[in-house]
Amino acid sequence: MSTSVQLLEKCLDIQQQRYREAMKKALQSEQSLNQQRDQLTYLQQAINDYRTDTNTQVTPMSVVNLIRFRNLLQQVADLQHQRVNRGEEEYNQLSLQAAGEHRKLKAMEKLLEKMHQKSRLKLVKNEQKMLDDHAIRQYIDQRQDA
Repeated sequence: MSTSVQLLEKCLDIQQQRYREAMKKALQSEQSLNQQRDQLTYLQQAINDYRTDTNTQVTPMSVVNLIRFRNLLQQVADLQHQRVNRGEEEYNQLSLQAAGEHRKLKAMEKLLEKMHQKSRLKLVKNEQKMLDDHAIRQYIDQRQDA
């Protein structure tokens, strides 16, 4: 096996590792994003629950406290929405990186296969040349003996 094939195989191993790492980061980011989305959904549900809760006795103090609590929940939900947006951006970026690493990996695999195929073809041609040379020698030897 030629040194260029060996070198490319080593590079391919490194590229496979880079792709696995990129995919791992993208999947972790996706999991984190899903958790952030779940938390945002929970906060939005809590806000809706407090908006529709009219079964309690209403006193001026309870109304003030309820409004403060709703505002607090809304602020937390707004912050969570920002975290979701940042998580989506991060996930998109990591997904693009993983896709890029995958393209590089596939290109290297294709190049390596071409190199292997070229090497096999060269080997077959050499074997055929040796067989042809052997057949020519046998023919010449037979003609000289006759």
